[in-house]
Amino acid sequence: ALREQVISEAGALSLRIDNTLDYIDSQSTEIISQQQAMVSQINTLTSGIASYNQQIAQAEANGDNASALYDARDQMVEELSGMMDVQVNIDDQGNYNVTLKNGQPLVSGQQSSTIALETNADGTPTMSLTFAGTTSTMTTDTGGSLGALFDYQNDVLTPLTDTINSMASQFADAVNNQLAQGYDLNGNPGEPLFIYDASNADGPLIVNPDITADELAFSSSPDESGNSDNLQALINISSEPLEIANLGSVTVGQACSSIISNIGIYSQQNQTEVDAASNVYSAAQNQQSSVSGVSMDEEAVNLITYQQIYEANLKVISAGAEIFDSVLEMCS
Repeated sequence: ALREQVISEAGALSLRIDNTLDYIDSQSTEIISQQQAMVSQINTLTSGIASYNQQIAQAEANGDNASALYDARDQMVEELSGMMDVQVNIDDQGNYNVTLKNGQPLVSGQQSSTIALETNADGTPTMSLTFAGTTSTMTTDTGGSLGALFDYQNDVLTPLTDTINSMASQFADAVNNQLAQGYDLNGNPGEPLFIYDASNADGPLIVNPDITADELAFSSSPDESGNSDNLQALINISSEPLEIANLGSVTVGQACSSIISNIGIYSQQNQTEVDAASNVYSAAQNQQSSVSGVSMDEEAVNLITYQQIYEANLKVISAGAEIFDSVLEMCS
């Protein structure tokens, strides 16, 4: 019964790890989808701001009332500044010229840029910006809600995936190596209990489908089937340090605790940013009540960034809480 239970528990562990990695992968897919949608929206906004620059100039040249156009342009700048950390300058002709914080142009007069987002084979995102026929690389450190999505992907999801994969690989190797030093009920050298394959679409960690309960090498001697010395050595693996990515030399229990702690810390940081963003956004709304968008007070419009950060971080907190629960289940 003990031998069958070991195989059953090994299968349950494999399933928990695979389910956790599947959930993280689904989160990453969702984040990429949100990033792509946001980049598309940013391109629409920059094109719209450039178009309003042109329409306002034409309306004023004709002596028409352009107040509605001003309001529409202000609204677009507000939305854009929430998605990215941008700077807005007004030139002598009244155009809104918009740049990234590093100076790359998004809107200049009646011209706008186009941002492209691609995902490399390893899953890392890359962005490029094309303006006036020239394409240049663009950092993912954009600030705003788009930057929050990139931060979540780069600082949480990717390292978490690497750590769990590393933990699964190292644990499987440790168990298999120890089994190889023992003997089964028939006096034969031990067979591996786990198979780790990072490229396996069904999950990287599975129980060896060919192993039977009698083939578990719990004995340290081929002539002593009742010897459980190697079983004790297997049990001791849980208290022995393994080299796990992003964590160093830690036990499996310590690795689980670190993962859970890191997720909690990140979620707490996002909650702090949510609270700060909410307060600043409220102040910005009060400030804007007496001015007309960036045309009167550029700082007030830039503070709209906090509203988008607030919304993005709420999504991150929700996702982080769900991953937290998934990791807890994996480590139980």
